[in-house]
Amino acid sequence: MPTQGINQLTSPITEVVGAKTADLFEKELGISSVGDLLRHYPRRYEQRGALTDLSSLEIGDHVTVQAQVRSFKNLRNKSKPGTRQEIVISDGTGQLTLMFFNQHWREKDLVVGRQGLFSGQISVFNNKRQLTHPDYELLDENSALNNSPIKTEDYVEALLPIYPATSKVQTWTIERAISAALAKLADVPDPIEPEFKQAHQLIDLDQALRLIHHPANQVELDRAIERLKWDEALVLQILLAKEKHELEMWPAIPRLTKAGGLLESFDAALPFKLTAGQAEVAKMIETEWQLAIQCIDYSKVKWVQVKQLSLCEPCSL
Repeated sequence: MPTQGINQLTSPITEVVGAKTADLFEKELGISSVGDLLRHYPRRYEQRGALTDLSSLEIGDHVTVQAQVRSFKNLRNKSKPGTRQEIVISDGTGQLTLMFFNQHWREKDLVVGRQGLFSGQISVFNNKRQLTHPDYELLDENSALNNSPIKTEDYVEALLPIYPATSKVQTWTIERAISAALAKLADVPDPIEPEFKQAHQLIDLDQALRLIHHPANQVELDRAIERLKWDEALVLQILLAKEKHELEMWPAIPRLTKAGGLLESFDAALPFKLTAGQAEVAKMIETEWQLAIQCIDYSKVKWVQVKQLSLCEPCSL
């Protein structure tokens, strides 16, 4: 692990990228610190060599697809001076056209047989789906993507992270910034005790943050996701405990229950019998009403419990 460089997740992102890129990251993605960057998890992963199903793309979507170049044509425009370049990419069954204008030099890059990630907005011209002037990152045996620490022998199995991106900040730009941050980052302090991690077979936070962005295989990805779920649950519990503490500091007028009072009349008028769970929550609220403190919002407590039981993968949080 690196021992010099970035020591804190709170360090500004300018320690990783230039000022211009940092400004773009903040405006487009709300990323201003190294921690923000590393918590910008992939939304999905592409298996190297497993091409994207092009038939599933919708008109108007901004997409990033993995596909192979099938043909390249330099064509002269009929109605105006200049040329256009039509490149057909394919997933093996469907096709998508890449369109450029007056950029014949791209023939050196987009060689038939090359695979890459292609990003742009899906449109239609002459009943054919296309990406006009798309951004792209070509893949070869020397990049995974480019700065990833994945070993050569794991290259074919390696998963390519696809990040939530915008038209101005592409997924590979995000990936390079994250790779640069991880290369400089010292070991990340872990808020979870070693005994707890051992009991639940959890990896360190530092390892999880590295594997979520550069998993060599599905097993590593699953271990990273499992650990990061616990971290989100911990944050939710801390926030709830903080709010509870703040509420307890506010004075309130005790509301004592009495026999034959409004609460009993309300329950008796209900057209159904309270379930055990409803009765339990009602008793909790009733108890707190009798204290000289603010009541806790138990709907929020229940939301936190449900959230912990149904945490999704970090790339979809």
